[in-house]
This record gives sequence, C-alpha cells and structure tokens, in this order.
Amino acid sequence: VGIWPINQVSPQQVESLCARCGVSPDTPVSLRIRPSHPTAADGIPTPFTRGVACMREWIQTRVDILGTPRRVFFELAATRAADERERERLEYFGSAEGYEDLYRYCMRENRSFLEVFEDFPSVDVSLEFLFDVVPPLQPRLFSIASAYRATPHCIDIAAAVVRYTTPYGREKRGVCTAYLSALSAGDSISLFVRTSDFRPPPPEIPMIMIGPGTGFAPFRSFLLDREARGAKGKNLVFFGCRKRDGDFLYREWMESASARGLFDLQCAFSRDQAHKIYVQHRIRDAAATVRALIAEGAHVYLAGSADSMPRDVTAALNDVLGDGAVTLLERARRFHCETWN
Repeated sequence: VGIWPINQVSPQQVESLCARCGVSPDTPVSLRIRPSHPTAADGIPTPFTRGVACMREWIQTRVDILGTPRRVFFELAATRAADERERERLEYFGSAEGYEDLYRYCMRENRSFLEVFEDFPSVDVSLEFLFDVVPPLQPRLFSIASAYRATPHCIDIAAAVVRYTTPYGREKRGVCTAYLSALSAGDSISLFVRTSDFRPPPPEIPMIMIGPGTGFAPFRSFLLDREARGAKGKNLVFFGCRKRDGDFLYREWMESASARGLFDLQCAFSRDQAHKIYVQHRIRDAAATVRALIAEGAHVYLAGSADSMPRDVTAALNDVLGDGAVTLLERARRFHCETWN
C-alpha cells in the first residue's frame, strides 16, 4: 500500500518559507506536473499532480521540503544568493572539490531543503525556483500485514517509527512515520493499493518465511490468508528483533497462531543474551526442518532490511542446503526476496 505523507512542519516554518517566496500561506497556487515528469509517468495514482491549493497545503502535502537536496541544488542556489560569503559557500558545495564537505554538511546530516534555506537566508526563493528545485512529495510504500479474506474492510501495516540523532547531534524523524505516529483514531489519510509480485505459492505448497522486524508484515498477510482458506500447506517462520519485550511485533498473535498450529515459529532475539543471535543462526539451528520442507517443494521468502541481512541469510541457507542452493531455488522461482533501505 502506498501512503501519501504530510510534512510535519510548524506553522512558523510555513510562514517563514512563504515570506521568502513573497506570498501568504493562504495564497492560492495552481500547478500541474508535466506528463514527462517521473511522478506522472510511473503510474503512481495521486490527487496532487494538478489543481489549485493554498501555499500552506503545497508545502505540507505536495512538495518534498523535508527531503535532502542534491549537489545541483547548491549550484542553482548559488546563482540566487545576494550575500557574497553565502554565494561562495554554495558554489563550493556545488563543485567537485567541495563534495566531501557537502556530504558532511548535507547528506550525512540528512539536512532538508527547508533547513538549507534557513542556513542561507540571502538566497532568493521565488515560487518558480521553489517548485523547480524541490521535487514532488513521494508516497511511501508499505507491505500489507493483513489479508482481505480475513479482514476485508481493514488494511494493516507494520512500520518502525524513524527517529535518530545525526553525527552533529540533530534530532531527525522519518517523514511518513512521523506523520503516521501523529494521527488519531478517525483521521483520514490518502493512500492507494498497488499490486505486488511478492505473493505466496498455492495454498498446499510449504512456505519458509524469513522476516526480521517489520519484514514480517507480508508474511502475516500470507498466513492470515492461508488460515482463512483453511490451507494445509506447512509454514515455517523465522522472526528476529532486538528484544522479546518491547520489539516483538504482533507477539500475542504470533504466539497464539503458532500454538494452534498455523505455523512453526523460530525467534531470534539479538540482545536478550550476551552473544547476539540473528535469524541466520536460527536457520542453521533448524537445518533438518528446512531441508525437509525444501524436499517437499517449499518456497522460501525473505523480507526486511537491505543491509547485511539478505547476504547473511543467503549464506545460512547455502550452509544448510548446499553451496549454490539459493541460486538454484531462484532459477526455479522458489526463492523470493523483498528488501528495502
């Protein structure tokens, strides 16, 4: 499911940016994204590509003002800086020689367009410049963690609220999860449902699902659907998180569903003991079960963070099943992977 976030910017920030543009927050603005623009061309449904809205609404819902600018932005901003020192700094950031300093200032800090405008107050920010250099706000895609057959009028998602401190000690939040966490029951949101190729096999075929953290979300959907169908296929789940108490997503449902035989649950809690235990360790521990299910034609599914986890899990599966086993499963379309940054 794709969710259109709302930028969590303060009224003061909106008013300040509007003043830089020479307009009021209530000024109506009419824009239309060109048909050749990537947002218009990739098939993403959106109510935000055309029409008239006040400036406040554009800043909050339609432009990625909290996104991080690229180097070309600094080149363009330098041409509009009235202050000589600011112009020189922007030109330096926009040059090849200044890339390392630009990385430290902007990319590593995830500094936003809004923050850069605040850091360089002499830059002339016209409406045309603002909408030229700040891209449209993009939807955030989440795996659906519910099943239509089980709850036809409800969509569940699993999202980790993104909060972190930058190397320079600045508190940052994820655009979409900050928005979602601020919602109250009964609030309306803009979303769309998109088809996915990450689908379960026929209900009689066994599944091995490996989903640390929010990677478990699509597997909850698979399992709820199988339960609603009364499917007989065997299900093996490897779930991982830092601590059993506090990080165990869907703990009550997982434990009860496992107890009633919907799936075999193997958990890895990496911080609950002195030595770290991850899902790849549990895969090796359950080697005999994994081999037996593969012999029965099981499909293997992997979902979660795209850092080192997929590589480590692949190595564990090859240890259990034999060198090159994952490649053979991929060729047979029995290994399915969905990861994200």
